[in-house]
Amino acid sequence: MFKNWSIQNKVMLISGVAIFGFIIYLASNYFVSTSTDAHLTRFKDKNFPVLEIVNETSIAITSLKLSLGAAVDTGEEEELIIANDIYEKSIKDLNEIRKISPDLADQVQAVTKDLQEYYKASHAVAKGLLDNSIESNELYI
Repeated sequence: MFKNWSIQNKVMLISGVAIFGFIIYLASNYFVSTSTDAHLTRFKDKNFPVLEIVNETSIAITSLKLSLGAAVDTGEEEELIIANDIYEKSIKDLNEIRKISPDLADQVQAVTKDLQEYYKASHAVAKGLLDNSIESNELYI
């Protein structure tokens, strides 16, 4: 079929195919770019703040452990107050995740429950050791 075509027609056909291919390339590149932009925007608006809160909470929990330990080591009530402030801020930050990303509510609730149990037990032990109101068998439990 193409044997009988003139060189001019063959060159025009090749040019047309090239232009058509370039248009397909531009269109697919545009759609990929738009999709990537949407994903990055969603990540920036939703996921990044959650990751930031998770990181801050992780650091706060380490500080909480250190404050409770320091309260026992130094015997200072002030460390318990600092630990309580850290705990309350951590709970507030975890609740903020629920507002930002409601689909994580169950996981946040589980972490919040674990943190509450940890704080309740650790605070009771630290306070009991400070004021000598806890017995050794209770301390073990």
